[in-house]
Amino acid sequence: MALTPRQQEIKDEFIRVRGTWGDSWEAILRLDPEFLLAYLNFSAVPWRQNHLSTKVKELIYIAVDANATHMYLL
Repeated sequence: MALTPRQQEIKDEFIRVRGTWGDSWEAILRLDPEFLLAYLNFSAVPWRQNHLSTKVKELIYIAVDANATHMYLL
């Protein structure tokens, strides 16, 4: 199923800001595009403000992701 123009706009902005895309983002986009846009606006603050180097921002993302309790099934 093709994306709506609004979904495509959000996807393009996500890729422009974050430089990445994947199947999980595609599923969220199709389920609730406005939620994905809100998440992008929240999570992209460090990228838009540019107070930190790219390396430091990526290391912080890794630390946050590694520290969160995701409760993945083994």
